[in-house]
Formats: sequence, structure tokens, C-alpha cells
Amino acid sequence: MFNIFLALSVSLLAAAYCWLRQHFRYWERRRVPHIPSTLIVGNIFDLLRYRCCFGEQFERLYNHEAAGGQDFVGIHVLHNHALLLRDPALIKRVLVSDFSAFASRFERSDAVGDAMGSLNLFFAEYDVWKEIHNIFSPLFAHGKVKQMYPLLEEIGGKLETHMNAWNFTADDACSYPSAVVEVKELCALFTTDIISSLEFGIAANSLANPHAEFRRMCIEVNEPRLWRLLHLFTIFFVPERVRLVRAHLYSAEYEKFMRTSIEYAIEERMRSGNQRNDLIDIFIALKRQAANAAKDSVLHQSDFFVAQAAFLLLAGFDTSSSTITFTLYELAKQPELQQRLRAELRQALLKCGGALDYDTICNELEFMGMVVDEVL
Repeated sequence: MFNIFLALSVSLLAAAYCWLRQHFRYWERRRVPHIPSTLIVGNIFDLLRYRCCFGEQFERLYNHEAAGGQDFVGIHVLHNHALLLRDPALIKRVLVSDFSAFASRFERSDAVGDAMGSLNLFFAEYDVWKEIHNIFSPLFAHGKVKQMYPLLEEIGGKLETHMNAWNFTADDACSYPSAVVEVKELCALFTTDIISSLEFGIAANSLANPHAEFRRMCIEVNEPRLWRLLHLFTIFFVPERVRLVRAHLYSAEYEKFMRTSIEYAIEERMRSGNQRNDLIDIFIALKRQAANAAKDSVLHQSDFFVAQAAFLLLAGFDTSSSTITFTLYELAKQPELQQRLRAELRQALLKCGGALDYDTICNELEFMGMVVDEVL
């Protein structure tokens, strides 16, 4: 009996090994340039072991010796086949001229069990993605962003007031521990106030009160709890199992906060009739358009608007604050570039009478543009 069990086990293991080996030779069989992968984990073993972050993992693949001189290479993300594009012209073709042909997504949430997590541009698929893309593309064009600039300027003024209240000079940092500033936290508070103003039309006042509810929710949505890591792993790497795991992109607390906040903001804005050229104004305009929309339009889905706001907060908060922090860090390491940028800004401020306008920032700050391009 034991011999039969042993023989059966060995046979199953051998069959599984042969199947895996054949599966991971997908690109080789098709004679596509590829990076050798490891069985089961594919090409993301370091990422799974927390040896690197997501960006570093794909940077290593991009610069892998097997990818040298190739326009694209085949890789494996766990058991999934994927193409890594390297040629700028090919990337532009996918992202611009043939963009409409790539309406599907590998990552996805459960459209039934997690409507708030699935009804956004990042996770929506096919016709739903196309409709959301067509709705929001013109709304975030250059002209719309320009209309939001006064709101950004207002928060910038609050940041300046907050920093002036410290009342110490650069020399103080060498003498007093209290003069040391946690720049990442400062940038996070600044970003929180911007998002709350542009998205929700409310003053979070995180700079004045770092423990405000809105700030707490920004931390909550990025909290790496075990259940959340499991759900995110399923959504990003094993999306065919999202319904089995009942994966949710957000926590129950965050979902409740977003629904309450967005519903209140829309109702209050419609009642008051005020206009701020922010996301709430855009939502109200879309609600009015919904009356003439097709019956199967996403505009009729109850979670559509809150799903957009929830994802914009998730995608925009930590990414923006980290990017600003990284920029300041790099400038601090290179004082000559910092002085050059400061000189350009001072000259522009003199020209604009002490307040930079949107067109000056976009069109006349050449070195600022170079710094931003380098950081991004």
C-alpha cells in the first residue's frame, strides 16, 4: 500500500513538474525574446521576498542582460505570461495610437462584491473602462486643471503660513533638535489638504490638525494589514480568485467614510449652488447628464461617483507626497541645482508681482520643468 502511495505521489509530482516546465517555456516555444524565469514565482521572486519594491523589480527586468537590444521581452508574473515593452515607439503606440485596443486589465476586483473597488479606470474592463475613460478624459484636460489652480494656490498659502510659524532660520537646525522637520510628514499633510479641497470641496486643515479625520483616512487606506495584503495580492497577481477570496480594494471603514463624505459633499453643493471648479462640481454635472445617458451607463450605478473619489485619494495621496519628498531630498543633495531653481522662481515671482500664475508655471519655468521631468 505504501509503495502504491509513494509511486502515485512521485507520478503526480513528476506530472506537475512537467506541466510547470512546459507552462514557463511559453515564450521560448513562441521564439519570443524572454527573461529566464523560476518555476511558480516567475520573474518576481525578489519582490515576493521583499528584497525590492515593485518599481525596482521591473527596473531590474528592464535592464536584464537578456533584454538588451530588444524592443520587448517575455516575462512571467507568478504563473501569468506578460510582455515587458522597452522600445519608446512601441510604448507610445500602445499608450496613444492603439490605446483603445487595450481596454482590458489583468488586475481586477470583483465587480459584484466590490463595486467601489472595481468601478475606476485602473480596474474596470472593456466597455465599462471605455465609458469611464471617455467621461473623465475631457474633464481633466489642461483647461480644467487650470480652473483648479486657485484652489492649489490657496493650500500653498496655508503651507507657507504653517512653515513661517516655525520661526527659525537655516542655522538653527545645527543647534536645536526642535528645528528638525519631518519633511515626508509635512508633504503628506500638504497633499492631504490639496486632495480634500479639490476632491471633496472641504477644508481638512491637516496642516493645522495632523490628527483630523481626513488625514486619518489617508493613513488608513495605505495601512499594510495582513488581510489587506492578502486581498491586494489576489487583486494584482491572482485576479481570477477575487470572488473566491472576496477581495476588497478598501477596508470597510474607508468605504463608509468615502460614501458618507461624497454623498454629503454633493448634496451640500447642490443645495448651496456654489461653484469651486473641483471634483464635486464635475460629479454634479455628470449626475445631470445621467438623465440622458443609456440605461446601462455606469453613471446610473450607485457607487460610481464614490468609486472615482475613493481611488483618486488612494492613487494620489502617497504617490504625490512621496514624489515631493524625493524631489526635495535630491535638491538638498545638490545645492547648486537648488540655488538655480530658487533663482528662477524668484525671477518669476518678481515678474508676476509676488504670485505665480498657472501659465507662468507651465510655460516659463524652464528649469522647474527639467526638475519635474527628471523626478518623474
